[in-house]
Amino acid sequence: MGMYTQLVLGVELKTGTPETVINILEHMIRHGSKDQRITLPDHEFFQCNRWNFMLCYDSYYFDWQTRFNLDRDDLYKNRPKYFLTGCSNLKNYDGEIAKFLSWLAPYIDTNGFLGFTRYEEAGTPTLIYKWENDAIQFFLPEGAPNE
Repeated sequence: MGMYTQLVLGVELKTGTPETVINILEHMIRHGSKDQRITLPDHEFFQCNRWNFMLCYDSYYFDWQTRFNLDRDDLYKNRPKYFLTGCSNLKNYDGEIAKFLSWLAPYIDTNGFLGFTRYEEAGTPTLIYKWENDAIQFFLPEGAPNE
């Protein structure tokens, strides 16, 4: 049956993020619906079997409701900003979470804390950070048991 990992994420995308990236994120949020507008880039994330469902998977192992949103801020009409926020529960068999964040990192405007993952049998979440060079890192909180 397999174990689930919860992903909780909140990021601001850079102004001018390509429409192709926005279309892929919208596709993933809409439960991987068939959409002719998406063009997949050559990135290892899109080789994962369940890439298109990872933002809408759910399980009963976590209390939070699964929901991702991609909200558009039209403060500057000619250069909109997007915010990707939400929670999903997925079987991270192919390392989908790290690969997804690796693909998305160049478009993330947020630096520092982005969210966390939590494995079904772990009591401690793993924190997710992004640095200015687009490097994504995962950390257990200081003093947390290494489960």
